[in-house]
Amino acid sequence: MMTKVVYVTFFDQLTDKDIIMPFLAKTTKVIGFSSRVIIKYKYSSHKEAYVYEIKEEENLSYPYIDEIVDDFPLLEDKKEDIEKTADYYFCSVYKILERLLPFPKKEEEYRKVFYVPCSPTPLNKINKREYELLELIRREKKIPKDDFSKSATINSLLEKKYIKEIYDDEKAPSFSSFYASDNDNEKLVQEILDSEEKNILVETDNNLKEFRFAIDIAKETLKRNKSILIISPNISLANPFIEFLNMNFKDNLVILSSNKGKERIAALKRINNESNIVIYGDKYAVFAPIKDLGLILVFQEENYLYKDEKLFLNYKDIALKSNYKTVLFSKCPKLMTKAKQLKGYLKGYSFKAQNLVQYKLIQKEDDVIPAELLYRISECLKNKEQVLIFHNSRGTSPFYKCDKCSKFAICPSCGNTLTYYEDDNRLSCLSCGYHIEASEYYCSSCGGKEFSKSGIGTMGIQKYLEEKFKNAKISRLDADSYKDKDYHMDLSAFATGDNDIIVGTKELKENYLLPKVKLIIVMDIDWIFKSSSYNIEENYYEILNALLNSARLDTSAYIITSDPTFLPLNIIAQQDYQKFYEYTLNKRRMIMAPPYYYLIALRLFARDKNFLLNVSDKVYSFFEGKFKGRKVFLIGPYNVKFFKKQRGYKSLIMIKYRKREDIEDVIKAFLNMRLPKGIGLEIDVDPEGE
Repeated sequence: MMTKVVYVTFFDQLTDKDIIMPFLAKTTKVIGFSSRVIIKYKYSSHKEAYVYEIKEEENLSYPYIDEIVDDFPLLEDKKEDIEKTADYYFCSVYKILERLLPFPKKEEEYRKVFYVPCSPTPLNKINKREYELLELIRREKKIPKDDFSKSATINSLLEKKYIKEIYDDEKAPSFSSFYASDNDNEKLVQEILDSEEKNILVETDNNLKEFRFAIDIAKETLKRNKSILIISPNISLANPFIEFLNMNFKDNLVILSSNKGKERIAALKRINNESNIVIYGDKYAVFAPIKDLGLILVFQEENYLYKDEKLFLNYKDIALKSNYKTVLFSKCPKLMTKAKQLKGYLKGYSFKAQNLVQYKLIQKEDDVIPAELLYRISECLKNKEQVLIFHNSRGTSPFYKCDKCSKFAICPSCGNTLTYYEDDNRLSCLSCGYHIEASEYYCSSCGGKEFSKSGIGTMGIQKYLEEKFKNAKISRLDADSYKDKDYHMDLSAFATGDNDIIVGTKELKENYLLPKVKLIIVMDIDWIFKSSSYNIEENYYEILNALLNSARLDTSAYIITSDPTFLPLNIIAQQDYQKFYEYTLNKRRMIMAPPYYYLIALRLFARDKNFLLNVSDKVYSFFEGKFKGRKVFLIGPYNVKFFKKQRGYKSLIMIKYRKREDIEDVIKAFLNMRLPKGIGLEIDVDPEGE
């Protein structure tokens, strides 16, 4: 007698492998590829798994599935796409399904937390630092908790009951006044939808222009009785584009976000049941089961967030390889994308204006900010205009220098420099998380106890500006000042006028609209030209370009530099993409970097450094032997560093190749080998930079 056997895929912690095993199912539910199920396996009575396939076999004594979570398989139609993706990126189908369809977990409600002074005031003793912080909170009446890093001073005030925490639910600021329809897009919209070209690159220089074009192309797609998928690297509720979409497609709009599991599953069910809709989603939405899909539109093609930080899938490239017409919007296309367009793999359109805003280079002075720029800041404040200051370093000072031997304070765990934080007098490593009270640190080279702060970080710049402009409202946005769940809300609050000046790191570019910013100042990016990363210049060109395109058209922009005559910096400052493209392409040709060669990064992890080095050498020798006679180049192993995420050391082997067939069989053979116990492995196909 033939019986339906359900093969499920899951992760086995004991073997550190993904496994496919047969089970039987008693259910009235419809099951198929991607159905979420609960099984018993070895010592686990509650194992999360996904249905991979169903076969008819003779009646065998397989165990039964304990629970079927879904009423029907949500991604059954996407099996072929997911299998192809898993094969290209050398990862498992299980890991992709785990990313796309997480199991329901208890979700904590997130509300913004503020510090407020307590009343009546207690009589406990407080020190000078605590008193100054308490007075600041009293003046402001309430201060967001996210404005502070982990602070012993704050904790002390909480314990002594001078301040307390309160919740305050905030609504996303409104951007509706900045939206207006644009009738100039009609001809191009028709041309793109009627074109026989599958993949298209549209270059723009204005975020509002992108929004309006996306709205127009979505309206025309719906008129043709098709659905449209719009993918963005950021779909925070504070994103102004969501407001614009709601204004135009309220009843036909589906928001597909990975932030909340329950809402994502509900959105996927709606997509399965409805047609002629607009889906606005994050990068994972590329696998959404849209039955009548007419077009995929990808915002901010140049954004690094399209690369998955765990599985290393590039969802933008997955969209391009899909069976659907895909339109990429970009203000400064990735060099790989531009090279493909110039070779004819993508059809290109350009909306870029001729008179682009450029950055002016200004000589670095002894003061933190040159006198000319301080004057311009004061003029902006007088005219009630906003100022944005970008700086790459966090903390008060990125370096802590020994007065005796002039050596910088070094992290004992990973060897990187320690950053000084004045608010709680500590040194922290921004790579591995090590921290120590500054008063307890001794120089590792000479044993010295006296140190001087060197350089300045975002926290130091904020304090400097507060002393210079005492009446200005100054905010900071970096990894020390926000939580992932709400930093877009804070940035959008600045965009609508809550503060006068904002100081921050790369997170500043994550808002599409900063319409009140009149002055942009970029500090200390000279170091990027000394970096070994092949694409660091491209990344910073994109950041600076994004800042300009978020701000108003008459914005003034400056880069503070120690050498205003340096040619590569001048090319970036001019924001002339064609010049930058030619300069960078010539550089990459010499070092055999993309687009001339493809890359695969093999990262090995272990807690013991010497053990890792030994295994890395053996892995290198394995690939060296297998690749002999093929046009494949190996680099490494190198970059042996301590990393907080793995609580151990990492080494890197880079593979450069021209043809996929030269490396595919060797890597698959390597993956079938058993690595020594205690060794972790990551394979990153087409890494964004190393």
